[in-house]
Amino acid sequence: MKQTYSILILAILAVGALQTAAVAQEGPAPAPVRPFAITSYSGELYVDGDMRRQSEKSGGATTISQQETMLEEGLRLQGQGYIYHPNLFDMFGMINLGEMQEETVVNGLNTPMRGHLRGYNLSGVFLKEKPISLRVFAMSNSSITSREFTTPVTTDRTDYGFEWFTKGRLPMRLLAERLTQHEVSDQRTDDRTTDHLRYNVADRRSNDHITEFTWDREKVAETESFPGGSSLSLPSTKDEFTLNTVQQFGPAQPNRNRFNGQFRWLDRTGFFPEQGRTADLGLELNHTKTLATFYRLFFDKDQTDTTDNRTTTAEAGFRKKIYESLDITGRVAGTDQQFIDGFDKRFGGFLTLDYRKKTGIGLFTSVLNIGREQERESSGTGTRTITDTITLTGVTPVQLSKPNIVAGSIVVTSLDRTITYVEGPTADYELTTLGAFTRVARVLPTTTIPDGGQVLVTYNIEVPKDATWMNEPLNWDNRLRIKNTPFSVFYNFRELEQELIKGLDPGSLNPSRAQLFGADMDYKGFSAEIEHEIVDQLLSPPTRANRGRVGYNRRLDPNTDLSLGASVSRLVYQNPQAFGILPGRDFLNSEALFARLNMRLNQRTTLDIGGEFNKNDGQQKDSLARLTARLMWRYRQLEFSLEAKDSLYTREATTGNEQSVFFKLSRRF
Repeated sequence: MKQTYSILILAILAVGALQTAAVAQEGPAPAPVRPFAITSYSGELYVDGDMRRQSEKSGGATTISQQETMLEEGLRLQGQGYIYHPNLFDMFGMINLGEMQEETVVNGLNTPMRGHLRGYNLSGVFLKEKPISLRVFAMSNSSITSREFTTPVTTDRTDYGFEWFTKGRLPMRLLAERLTQHEVSDQRTDDRTTDHLRYNVADRRSNDHITEFTWDREKVAETESFPGGSSLSLPSTKDEFTLNTVQQFGPAQPNRNRFNGQFRWLDRTGFFPEQGRTADLGLELNHTKTLATFYRLFFDKDQTDTTDNRTTTAEAGFRKKIYESLDITGRVAGTDQQFIDGFDKRFGGFLTLDYRKKTGIGLFTSVLNIGREQERESSGTGTRTITDTITLTGVTPVQLSKPNIVAGSIVVTSLDRTITYVEGPTADYELTTLGAFTRVARVLPTTTIPDGGQVLVTYNIEVPKDATWMNEPLNWDNRLRIKNTPFSVFYNFRELEQELIKGLDPGSLNPSRAQLFGADMDYKGFSAEIEHEIVDQLLSPPTRANRGRVGYNRRLDPNTDLSLGASVSRLVYQNPQAFGILPGRDFLNSEALFARLNMRLNQRTTLDIGGEFNKNDGQQKDSLARLTARLMWRYRQLEFSLEAKDSLYTREATTGNEQSVFFKLSRRF
């Protein structure tokens, strides 16, 4: 603490020195050559805080009561200047000093925590306006990331290195840096050192011929330590080469012909070995103003210690414009995907008709997509490994892409595969099924998956030893904007026909048909929409749904804005018993309301007041009611904000409430 306060005092004295230097610069005329100058400086003295309180009940008894208080105070300073001349050495500096105090109380158990916030960012550019320049940098940051009602994550990170670059029509860049990171949480301690080298060169001598090459190398030494003394070493080395090129040729009219290509070569060794090879080539030829043809060849190899997927795709097609009302796109495409002990091959043709016409009753648009594709899948083991990248928000379940997942094969990890999440009602995520499909959802409040975070889900599915079937997709989208009115009506028809030609049923064929009828309007800030949807499918229960939405946005006066909205949905599952849906879960009813009022009370003060209500019943049982108020005040360089939230929520048999207050006070100079 004494050391931190001493640093704060020195930083404040540094501000005074900066001010003195700036005053010293004022004069009738600057000297033509100066050995040292500070051209600009700024700073901020701030205090942030938040207080939260939450209690939950399950079965009528209080199961958890927790509260959290956090206070952060600090000082940020930054300045810019040069030595001798701006074009000789232009420099930038920033320093951040602060303290954080946090106290978490869960069912009477008090966990206090205190930490230092320190950081700096120093960089300088030699000869920034010359053909060859050099940037040197060094930065460090000690931060604490607060998590609701659990131990915060502390992170110490440093980064230093240099970047050399040239300008002109053959620009080059060379970046060399070392990054170290020490991260501590209640679940693990992570130490990582990364040596990073990147070289980039581009050929920009002609706008018709642009080529860029990049080599990126990382060498990582990483160790994860866990409570109880166990540890895991995660060393890795990555080399990645990419080449991008765009070539334009031919006459300028009607349009230039265009060739583009991308090549990628990835080798990663260590804890998670991986090989990646990608080549993507495209050619577009413009024959007339209304006719063009296109061609594409794509190859991708992704090989790890457990998977080996290789995909080759070839495609050719045309685009034809007829008058101003009809665009026709046709293409044929074939894909050959090879995986461990099996393959998946597809070949077919597809046609798109995009039609628009002004009629006596309004503007009519219609888009029709049809196709016919034969697919053959084979596997010597009868299984196949699939990896999905999904985004998990709140507690909303996300359905995986493939049905009939092998029990116990699901593994959920972070995108870099260094964190493996745990399944369970008091862990990171839960799995549920709807028909033949599996869904993943976060578990609150125990999950360590961030809200809105992306994860990798790897799993095995059952596939046939050998089967061939036909896919016939159809999507027909229509809309009529009624003339001289704010109304539109629309209709969408979707159909997927799948027919087994030979072999055993793969278990993944899901022929489906859906129809959507609706109407909407938008008039002077008022909007509304109604829909009726019918969905029939094989592997999941058919549904019937009615949905409605209204919204209103209006400026009541120059200083007041009002927003209101509501939505309702009624979905019923057909034949629920055949899909194992229990009584009381054979529907999904959803309602939502929101309101927001933004008022500018005077030139310095703004007030936001809002409320929202969301409720789901049936297949998913949860609700949330929240009131929010935020006050923002500014006077010259002084800023203050105060935000308060009061929430009531339910999840299945659990009910709870949460109150929180956030504030920030800052003084800029």
